[in-house]
Amino acid sequence: DKCQCECPYPRPTCSNPKYFNSEKCQCECPYPRPKCPKPQIFNPATCQCECPSSPPSCKPPYKYDPNSCACVCTPYSCPDTQYFDNKACSCQCRNQYSCPKNKVFNKKNCQCECAWVENCRSPQKFNSDTCQCECPNYYTCPPNQVFDRKECRCKCNRDTRCSRYQTFDYDRCDCICNRKCTPPYVLDSKKCNCVCNKVCSRGYKLDRNCQCVPLTCSNAETSEECYSARCDSYPDKYCT
Repeated sequence: DKCQCECPYPRPTCSNPKYFNSEKCQCECPYPRPKCPKPQIFNPATCQCECPSSPPSCKPPYKYDPNSCACVCTPYSCPDTQYFDNKACSCQCRNQYSCPKNKVFNKKNCQCECAWVENCRSPQKFNSDTCQCECPNYYTCPPNQVFDRKECRCKCNRDTRCSRYQTFDYDRCDCICNRKCTPPYVLDSKKCNCVCNKVCSRGYKLDRNCQCVPLTCSNAETSEECYSARCDSYPDKYCT
């Protein structure tokens, strides 16, 4: 027998699928070695095709693909109004509408929405159809009132002008007379005037100062009053 060199003992135990190469005295991957698809490379430590670098951190809906060594899109279910676009890796609207001037197209729910939302002053509420603050209810007001769209209630039509002795009553929406009269005058609330409330006896009449003065033809206003004055000058006679 010829003398030959051998690997020293103890020889290492090779893990599967490696074998012990007695010429190199080491564990090696079996041949033929696989051809790795790009961008993978052969790893002699594991005897497998692997990515050249450690896996990157992928954000949903992307997931790491060990075959392509990259983050790839993972399809997911979309609402009925949308479909999944692989290129954009997101749900896209099936139809896009031309929105009014005060609205914009929302790609999340595929609807036209108000470009802004106002914080309305109570009792107004934001109307998503008209994109403005409005009253929740509209009332038909009485003839002497108008509807205030800011306060959402009927208010007096303040165009009404009151006279000298009147003040405006906001509850009644009308001019109220506050004039005070001294006796023998009394208040005529409709005309807001002080009228004489005195009755004179026969042969007398009221003058402008609300005083009873003797009735004569000189102060008589009608022929009947003049006749009565003459008749009263003869108390013993009966006039017809």
